[in-house]
Formats: sequence, C-alpha cells, structure tokens
Amino acid sequence: MSSVYSFALRQSSSILDLGNGQSLKLLAEETRKENVTMRKLTEKSTQDAAAIKVLTIITLIYLPTTVVLVSNMKTPCLFLAY
Repeated sequence: MSSVYSFALRQSSSILDLGNGQSLKLLAEETRKENVTMRKLTEKSTQDAAAIKVLTIITLIYLPTTVVLVSNMKTPCLFLAY
C-alpha cells in the first residue's frame, strides 16, 4: 500500500515540476519581450535627450542676443507697445 502512495507522490511531483518548468519558460519569454520593449524605449529616450541638447544650445545662443538687440534698439518696436 505504501508503494502505491509513493508512486502517486512521485507522479504528482513530476507533474508539478513539469508545470513549473512550463510556467518558468512562459515567464522567461515574457521577460525577454519586456526587455526588448525597454531597450526600444531607452533608445528613443536617448534620441530625445540629444534633441533637447541641440535646442538648449540654440536657445543659449539666440535668446541673449535677442534680448540685447531689443534693449539697444533706438526705435520702439510695435510688439513692445502692446
């Protein structure tokens, strides 16, 4: 009788191990997909950061020169009157 229980226990244990293995395989696949998505987002973020740097440099050059030019103008501008 004990050998029947032992056999049943081994069978149920192997079935559970098979189920866990399949679950781990699915989890690994989902993790891989998520990693691919995160890599794409990181690449896009890097590109956005480069664009922001360019815009910042342009602003650092043009904004101060615009302020200096407007403040040194002899004739009043129409947009300053309003």
